[in-house]
Amino acid sequence: MMKMMMMMMMMMMMMMMMMMMMMMMIVDDDDDDGDDDDDDDDDGGDDDDDDDDDDDDDDDDDDDDNDDDDDDDDDDDDDVDPLLSLLFMMMMIIISLPFLLLKFDIRINGNI
Repeated sequence: MMKMMMMMMMMMMMMMMMMMMMMMMIVDDDDDDGDDDDDDDDDGGDDDDDDDDDDDDDDDDDDDDNDDDDDDDDDDDDDVDPLLSLLFMMMMIIISLPFLLLKFDIRINGNI
């Protein structure tokens, strides 16, 4: 009876670990790159039309585009860090190790 309860607890722990890993692997995939590329193409077309007017304005537009790119880089910080997910997986393995030892009836001193 005790082994059955331990096996059920181990299975619940494994299911929780798998669910947590799946949630951590989900990444918010915004398709902003396509929109930004379209905006850059439009700005490029406007800059070509305004070449005769002001060269300083074109430089300012390029600086603004670079600022927008920096903002896009900030969005990438929301992604899941692979090292963090690896650390979480190792932590869950270490937590579930005593249950695995009990399931296979392995004693700490090495007797099987």
